[in-house]
Amino acid sequence: MDGLATMRRVSGLAGTSIQWGPWKDAGMIREAGAKRSLLAWAEPGIGAMSLGMSLDGVHRSLAQPIPVAFIARVDWKRFGRFFGSKLPSVFSLLVESAVEYSPQECDVKKQLAELAPQERAARIESHLKNIVAAVLRSKTSRIDARSRFGSMGVDSLMSVEIARRLTETLDLRVPVTVVFNFPSVEVLTQELMRRMDLQAGVATPPLSSGIEHPQAVITPSLSAIVQMSEDEALQSILNVGEAQ
Repeated sequence: MDGLATMRRVSGLAGTSIQWGPWKDAGMIREAGAKRSLLAWAEPGIGAMSLGMSLDGVHRSLAQPIPVAFIARVDWKRFGRFFGSKLPSVFSLLVESAVEYSPQECDVKKQLAELAPQERAARIESHLKNIVAAVLRSKTSRIDARSRFGSMGVDSLMSVEIARRLTETLDLRVPVTVVFNFPSVEVLTQELMRRMDLQAGVATPPLSSGIEHPQAVITPSLSAIVQMSEDEALQSILNVGEAQ
């Protein structure tokens, strides 16, 4: 939608794509588990909007020649404290004051490098449990490594937050679909170890290893694609396209 709106604007046509923050009285708020989602949004300072505030945002967006708009009720000071030095530059002018960033467990990657190979899985699992518990506003002791995230109350909005925290604390690009593709702490721990090359004695072959000749292309299976990051999946598609 963002691309379509931008293309229309460039062509001199009308078009606005809106990225919405949470609504207070309508939409996903009526779904089961929405209260927890609102708490996850509130942590970085993004509050729920009333219907009137949302419609006012639409009118203001349509009055400006912009292709993409973000409409949300944001406490920018809290937003700035939450992201700290990792604050996306696009928001820098909106944050009222610079703050120090001190995320919990920020040295996890360094700790993993210092641990024996057989101890790394336990450390990642512990870290993942802490993140899931924080997003669910629950206790780490209540997070069962073998239970499915969905059965614990993790919804689509929470999955985005879990992926963001993993990306930030592990310095690893984690797709937002990872919670659905690897649906438990136990399974996701193994996937994170694979992505970080921490599996002892297991080598992850490069995507191009099956291409020995320009005309011989091996298309990745669905199961292999599911385990790829967004960048890996895109590169695989490009490899197949170029060879054909």
